[in-house]
Amino acid sequence: MHHKAMLAIACTAVLSACDSEKAANSIAKRAPLPLPDAGVYEANLLSRDGDGPLKMIKGLEGLALVYPKGDGEQRWGVWVENDGKSITSSQWMGQAAQKENKEGIYPVLLERTSVRGKRLDAQSNDHNLISFQDKAVTDLAGKEVKRWTFDFSRTGTQFRDPDQSTALYRDWSGHLAVNKLATRTISCDSWRVAEDAGFGDAMVGLIRSTNNGGSLTLEIEFPKAGCTLTGKGNAESGKGLSKLNLSGFGKCSFKASSDLNPLENKWMLGLAKAKEGAAAYVAAFEMPETRKTTLVVGFPEQHGLMMVGEKY
Repeated sequence: MHHKAMLAIACTAVLSACDSEKAANSIAKRAPLPLPDAGVYEANLLSRDGDGPLKMIKGLEGLALVYPKGDGEQRWGVWVENDGKSITSSQWMGQAAQKENKEGIYPVLLERTSVRGKRLDAQSNDHNLISFQDKAVTDLAGKEVKRWTFDFSRTGTQFRDPDQSTALYRDWSGHLAVNKLATRTISCDSWRVAEDAGFGDAMVGLIRSTNNGGSLTLEIEFPKAGCTLTGKGNAESGKGLSKLNLSGFGKCSFKASSDLNPLENKWMLGLAKAKEGAAAYVAAFEMPETRKTTLVVGFPEQHGLMMVGEKY
């Protein structure tokens, strides 16, 4: 299944390795990892020449999701797909504890999963990480702008093959910048997630949204699993993401398949373990690249599953 170029968030610092470790350990003992407000963000992969300025890389733009804080943790995720010579899909999933552990530290976990065809490369990092707000970044027009920036390099910038490791994304330094996007009222519409949405073996089919005076309902087709999940909640105008409680899992048969790539199979197995009432978050926004109204649905507890659809 072909997904649009997507990115979501993960956090570390643009510091030297030594200074970063000291700063991270110091800050982590005082407060949870700072993250941008919950919502949908435009995200840009960045290059850097030595200690030079961070620069956005053309063709590697995407989106970011930051989920609302929970009682014990806050989650976020990053997905990116490029259509270069070697199509590489990646997701970074993060968890930032909101309560300190016995050592007085607020733990952070960042996990990367990357796929090329049927090959998978995964790496995780559980160091204490920090993030920077208002970092100077050179945008695609050559203008200096201020962005919230992160460093993913500790989860690797190489795709590790048995024979040879190659760059995940050309010129990528491991850094990422994000910029919050305005969300729109979710209307009564149908949304197409992937090119194969009309086929019976598609992982995801159409998504149908209904907004009845702020009471929001989503019906998400999963043709391959033989079911439709229904999400209900309240439309949170102006807050970026609306929470939905999902039902219908008992009628689904979520299984791994040779037809799917390793990341899609990871999502399917996450859905297989989900229970009635599982949470999803939804928002509508204008895609920066196409200017089209777009729907995004994120499943923070199902191995990072996230889907994006345009009006059908």
